[in-house]
Amino acid sequence: MMKNVGQPLVLFLLGGSLIFAADALLRPAPMNIIVVPNELLQGLRSELERKGERGPQALQTALDAWLEDEMLLREAQRLGLNKGDPILRRRMAQVMRFFIAESAQLREPSETELRAHLKTYAERYQQPKRVSFEHHFFSGKEAERKRELAANALVKGETVQSDAFAHGNHLVGQSETRLAQRFGVKFARQLMGMSVSERWLPIKSSLGLHLLVVQATDAAGPAKWNEITQQLRQDWLRHAKSRAISDGLRKLKTRYQVER
Repeated sequence: MMKNVGQPLVLFLLGGSLIFAADALLRPAPMNIIVVPNELLQGLRSELERKGERGPQALQTALDAWLEDEMLLREAQRLGLNKGDPILRRRMAQVMRFFIAESAQLREPSETELRAHLKTYAERYQQPKRVSFEHHFFSGKEAERKRELAANALVKGETVQSDAFAHGNHLVGQSETRLAQRFGVKFARQLMGMSVSERWLPIKSSLGLHLLVVQATDAAGPAKWNEITQQLRQDWLRHAKSRAISDGLRKLKTRYQVER
């Protein structure tokens, strides 16, 4: 074999191989083309105008940022990074779900559809018992004494001196859950058991001492239509979006065959 290396034909072939390899290494990689659609430029202009930014320089800066992202995305796909990274994989699947939902072009529901949704999921829109009341709040070491003085003042119809309360002195339509969040569980449970009365009653919360009068109660039951219309609309659209994604995935599955 060593003897053949010195032969002219072998030298010619070897030299040609080296030149070909060097050319392959030095030759620039094929240029990737990025087409910037007019829709993208219009979208960038609209976004800039929304932010109060105008002018060719602002548009060019936004376009440069988009191009950098596009190039990085293509390189990540070329290197197969989207295949080995579970977080990126989930993110891309999430984007596709969003794309499918947006492509469905959801319309606004009619009142008939909202009422049908309410009928189907009536249990979700039940209102709990609610209570409206007025109270005076007392805190600190002198809370008990201040409350006694206030109780006497109320009996006499005089002005009451009490401490400031963050949520105000007059609370309307409070559920037990909301009361527990603001005043504590024991206070909420005790208040929900009270009836409407003109008597000022002493009660203790997790924040301090109170004098309280119950002004109205609303029994648990179906919510009023005008109170839940917006919530119904949001829920209906969320269901419609979920159905659109399910339909899109069902159509997508017909294009794939799973092998194990």
